[in-house]
Amino acid sequence: MKKKHFSRLWLVAFILLFAGVTACIPVPVNPAPVQVTISNFNELQSTFTPIPTLTPLPTATATATPPLLGCSEQSGRIERGQVDTALLTKPLVFRAYLPPCFRPASAELYPVLVLLHGQGFRDDQWERLGVAQAADELIVSGYARPFLIVMPYEENSLINIQDSAFGQAIVDALVPYITQRYPACTERACRAIGGISRGAIWAVRIGFIRWEAFGAIGAHSYPVSGDPAGFSNWLGKIPADQLPKLYVDIGTRDDYLNAAVKFAGMLNDLRVPHEWHLNPGNHTEEYWKAHTAEYLRWYVEQIAAP
Repeated sequence: MKKKHFSRLWLVAFILLFAGVTACIPVPVNPAPVQVTISNFNELQSTFTPIPTLTPLPTATATATPPLLGCSEQSGRIERGQVDTALLTKPLVFRAYLPPCFRPASAELYPVLVLLHGQGFRDDQWERLGVAQAADELIVSGYARPFLIVMPYEENSLINIQDSAFGQAIVDALVPYITQRYPACTERACRAIGGISRGAIWAVRIGFIRWEAFGAIGAHSYPVSGDPAGFSNWLGKIPADQLPKLYVDIGTRDDYLNAAVKFAGMLNDLRVPHEWHLNPGNHTEEYWKAHTAEYLRWYVEQIAAP
């Protein structure tokens, strides 16, 4: 019995010794892929252009006369229209936000913001996200002078963008029609274009190819890394002092986050000035609705400052 007990002790000691030695041997591991998460939000954010601090909005009372307007209206209105163009198989339908105290015969021309919806949505998307209410607040509070918002409908949003004439129709048919129908500004300095998802692709494409039409571009939840060769070509045709102002944002849990990061990195490499905003959120209307007011404040700071 004593021999057996002694043998077992040696066996236990040997096992413990072997385990201790093997624990010190490094085991090769495949490195985990780098992912963008909330935990490295600040690190990634600091890679790109810093976000400026927004000026708080002045408080407006419900009974106050809107500054700069000369009337007591507290909200604008949405109207619908359409443009006949040979570029598309059907008329280009759009919604237009007209600000409080809108005057069809105004001597002062209104700045124009064109907002494009995402794939599979319609021209009412921005309205559902609260863009009209956000515009009312900015105008009534005196933060922005009255401006127009035009929201066209891309009916065939499933075809390849390169095969679509929708972008050309916006610049060559919709914008001229808006300047005929409304007292709208015709200078690029008071016109901006922006979009969500597919609309963001359109906004960047239109804004850089037809750079003379818009002075500011917003790309919200930009879903592709871009074509560096094509983008460089667009960039080369724009005078250095005429580059449009650019705003890019996306959510940290967006499926297209890596593509947007690559796009922002390409902008850095090409030295294209831009604002990069990384926010918690997904590729959803909940995310866009939470940031619609921020988007609008940026746009009016570019084209409709009082």
